[in-house]
Amino acid sequence: MNAIHSFSQDKAIAIGEFGTLMRTDDGGANWQITRIAGYETATFNGLYFIDAMTGIAVGNDGVIIKTTDGGDNWQSKISGTTSHLNAVHFPDASTGFACGAGGTLLKTIDGGDTWQAASSGVTDELRAVFFASNSTGWIAGNAGIVRKTTDGGSTWDAQPTGTTRTINGIYFLNQGNGWLAGDGGTVRTTTDGGSSWEQKLNIGLSAE
Repeated sequence: MNAIHSFSQDKAIAIGEFGTLMRTDDGGANWQITRIAGYETATFNGLYFIDAMTGIAVGNDGVIIKTTDGGDNWQSKISGTTSHLNAVHFPDASTGFACGAGGTLLKTIDGGDTWQAASSGVTDELRAVFFASNSTGWIAGNAGIVRKTTDGGSTWDAQPTGTTRTINGIYFLNQGNGWLAGDGGTVRTTTDGGSSWEQKLNIGLSAE
């Protein structure tokens, strides 16, 4: 499985290759496994639920699908790209971003029904996106890339991470405190919104 969204300490949904969808309602003790109808050969890499019923999944070849019934049924949405999409995040119920290969960045302002291309300012693969507010967000990916927006994704500024490792995930508790994780045991933290990053964890793998 490539992505998971947790609703509570008991309930979560995960998604991955061959359209596989997994659900748990008991904290992971048991999982129900299904395949999304019509997407049995698709690979999904990113998943985000706006609320308990409304979710968006993104994947290879520019695939975007949406559910409005908690994941029972999914509808295809036009992404306008054939690039692999790796991650998706919504700062509010209407506005969302998806990112992927070749610096691909997409934006929706209608809850994921329609998507438009946006400029990320990079051509490296993007693997993570996170917004701490409607205006402030980050994208991250290959070669240690992190870029930050403070205007809702209209412009993005490079932030030095001190690593050239691929960054696979980024998360912010608020607009100041955040973490990134990447290849080779890379785990870094920031307390100033990403202006500076410090290696905080060594898990026994080679990290820069």
